[in-house]
Parts: sequence; structure tokens; C-alpha cells
Amino acid sequence: MSRVPRRRPWSAVPVAVTLLLVGASALLAREGSPLTTERGQLRTYLDVFDETNLPTWWAASVLVAAALACGVVAALSGPGVARRRWSLLAGLTAALSVDEATVLHERLDRAVLPWLSPEDFPYLWVVPGAVLGLAVVVSVVGLTRAAPAPARRRLLLGFGLLLGSALGGEVVQGLLVAEGLLGRPFVVAYHLEELGETLGAVALLAGAVRMIDVVREPAGVRLRLRTAVPPSSVGVGRQADDHLPDVAPA
Repeated sequence: MSRVPRRRPWSAVPVAVTLLLVGASALLAREGSPLTTERGQLRTYLDVFDETNLPTWWAASVLVAAALACGVVAALSGPGVARRRWSLLAGLTAALSVDEATVLHERLDRAVLPWLSPEDFPYLWVVPGAVLGLAVVVSVVGLTRAAPAPARRRLLLGFGLLLGSALGGEVVQGLLVAEGLLGRPFVVAYHLEELGETLGAVALLAGAVRMIDVVREPAGVRLRLRTAVPPSSVGVGRQADDHLPDVAPA
């Protein structure tokens, strides 16, 4: 039995695609702010300012892949606390992918409309969004506390970068709009927001994949949980959380 060698960091590919898409959007954005200029079909299709185009599809796809990877870790974990934790992480990541694809977060502004007006601040969704974001971060810190350090760092970085970019980016954009600064500062702000969000999604995917080993055996290739000390035999759904060598008891 041998581990399939990892020759190159696979995460360089989604990072490169993300940089390419955001870079193409930024290059086209030299024509001016989306709030003040007519952009045309090509720019509308590639501009990260819009929510239903190629960059949106890419970001949502990375989050779907991350959710599936968390689900695989849950299945490999066997019955117990670990499976429940990774299932919840898979659910949270899947919810983020749905939000990315359907712009669900934009509807959160209705929760504060009785007290605040879009005339006061253009992106009112960040008020309830900050509360939900904090709840997600606290949940993730708890859910990942038993994960090996390399995977946990990536997961925390991913959720933090994604939520921080989404909330922080739109706070900055809202302030710029309120001040009438609709030119280059606004364009830079929303590109940095999208870059941070999508790189956060890549980090989530990397964190979940970091938990998985691909093992080559005479009968074929199978998956197992990555551990600090390779176990003599680990089957899918055969090992409880408290038996993993590098996983602390819940």
C-alpha cells in the first residue's frame, strides 16, 4: 500500500483561475465605474461587480467543490462527533455556495429597513450580515478545533477571508458611494472584495482536501483520512473520531 505522490500543489490551479478572472475584469474596468458608464456585453459577462456571470459561476463552483470535499471527510470519519462536525461544515459551505449563486445575502436588508434607509447607507445587508457572519465564524472555530493543524488553518483562513472580504468590502464600497466616490476607488474596492472572497473559497477547498489521502493498493485506489502517523488499516466509516492519532477527543 502506498500513498499517491503529490507532485505539485494543485491549489495553484484554482488560485491562477481566480487571478485570471479578476485580472480580466480589472483590465476591462479601465473604461470606468459600473455605476457611471455603459459597459457592454463582454464587460458585463466578466465584470466581478455583477452577480450572475462567469466569475460568479467560478466562485460558486469552488464553494460547491469545498462542500463536497467536506462531505467526503465526513463519510471517511465514521460514526461519531467528527462526522457530525464535518457534515455541518459541508452544510455551511454549501449554504455559502447557494448565496454566491443566488445573491441571497442582498435580501437581508429587509431585516433592518424599519430602522434604516438605503439613503443612509447603500448596502444595508451588512448590518444583519455581520451578525450572521460572526455566528458562522464562532461555529467554524468550534467545529474545526479537533482537526489537524494544517487543515484547520486553511479552513479558518478560508471562512475568515471569505466573510471578511464580503462584509468589509461592501462596507468600504457603501462609504465610497455615500461620499460620491464612484470612480477608481470604488472599482478597486469591489475587485479586492471579489478576489478575497474567491481565494477564501479556494482555502476552504484546500482545508478539506488536506484531510484526505489517496492511497494506491493492489485492488485499486481508495481514500482515507490523513493522519500524523499512518494507521495500519483505516477503512471508510471504520474508525471513530477518538481513535485518530492526531485528532483530540471532542
